[in-house]
Amino acid sequence: MEIIDSRFYLDPSFLKAQSETLQGDGLLLDSSAYSIAAQWLYQIIHFEAPFDASPILNVAIGYLMMGDLAQSEKWFGFVLHHDPKNAVALMNLGAIFNQTNRKQKGGELLDAAYKIQRLFIEHIEAPSRKLLILSLGKVAANIPLFPLLSLGKNLNMKYAFDYGSSEEDSQLPEFDILFNAIGEADFLSPYVPRMLDLAIQYQKPILNHPQSVIKTQRHLLKDLLQYLPNLVLPHYLRFSSTGQAHFSMQEFLQQEFDYPIIVRPEGTHGGEGLKIIYQLSELANIVNAFSSSFYLANYIKYQSVDSYFRKYRVIFVDRVPYFYHLAISSNWLVHYYSAEMLNHPWKIQEEKYFLQSPESVLGNDGMKTLSAIGQCLDLEYVGVDFGIMPDRSLVIFEANPTMLIHFENISGPLAYKNEYVKNILQAFEDMLDRLSPSKSI
Repeated sequence: MEIIDSRFYLDPSFLKAQSETLQGDGLLLDSSAYSIAAQWLYQIIHFEAPFDASPILNVAIGYLMMGDLAQSEKWFGFVLHHDPKNAVALMNLGAIFNQTNRKQKGGELLDAAYKIQRLFIEHIEAPSRKLLILSLGKVAANIPLFPLLSLGKNLNMKYAFDYGSSEEDSQLPEFDILFNAIGEADFLSPYVPRMLDLAIQYQKPILNHPQSVIKTQRHLLKDLLQYLPNLVLPHYLRFSSTGQAHFSMQEFLQQEFDYPIIVRPEGTHGGEGLKIIYQLSELANIVNAFSSSFYLANYIKYQSVDSYFRKYRVIFVDRVPYFYHLAISSNWLVHYYSAEMLNHPWKIQEEKYFLQSPESVLGNDGMKTLSAIGQCLDLEYVGVDFGIMPDRSLVIFEANPTMLIHFENISGPLAYKNEYVKNILQAFEDMLDRLSPSKSI
């Protein structure tokens, strides 16, 4: 959020006046934020107090945890105005920019943050455990940790693994559980050997073992799940460069793939860069535009008898399925945000019914298949998007640890989903309890 008035950064009396105005308008939280900033700035200017940006960082992080990205961005910007090399503010502001489609600037901020600091520790009083969280800073490849770790019981130590080194790995603070939050398998491979060395060195329980995450790559998933009953899996081929595409395309066609064919860049979700082609002549121009690896897959017709497409999402916590949402769309490329769920009350009712009674929708065979998928994936946190074929078998679109879950507005029309988000968070917390040293056998 751009601040035009420079007094926001420099004038305590301006901030105090803003606080009073907001209080008069009944906006008590915003009023409190300005009041904290006014007191902090006054102390810095008039008393030459030791510089400590934590009061303003706490304001910005508080807004971030509530999902108010605009206010959070404003206060992180306030911190950076006074402390341009504050790594915490740079990191969080970079993440906000990435979430709001300003990825070039977001990447620059994250790069600046991680060059200053690789390990970020969120201190809390009397934590139940200490988590060392491994993530990547250069690409969007991580499990969204909020709200997954929002219950406030962990001392979270977030380590930008791709900016670190083996030497830094050997000097990490004490921790209880190692959490591999690098969930995008397409980008994980180069870091697996170093991650395994770290795990051996510290001998701690590990969540989302990297060797299991690697198996969720789209072209490997079929090998992992192909022997499960009641399951349909797209056949993916992965190409590491466009130079391979022409040679390997003959192999692709020899496998009796029917058109249309789906083409997508590696490491992408939400339909980003995805194309569907209906004849071979369309392929060359598309793949030549990719700068890195990409996938080709056969399109599977999963349309329901009422002509709509349904995509179900389940989150597995410690291999147990927890149902999260159902999106219903007239377009084959289904995403919850574009499915116009709120414009069609019957869609909302159908989602509610699915969440309340998934076995009624999936049947006994479908429920057994999902349970078996959780065991095969062998991960502590992973999401699966799937559809239901006309013969009641399940078609798996993808399995990925980076799948987002989030709370809905408590007074909004989707508030009913919060109960199921809470179930996921509690299951994750219960798993951490079981793995924590005091609970170990």
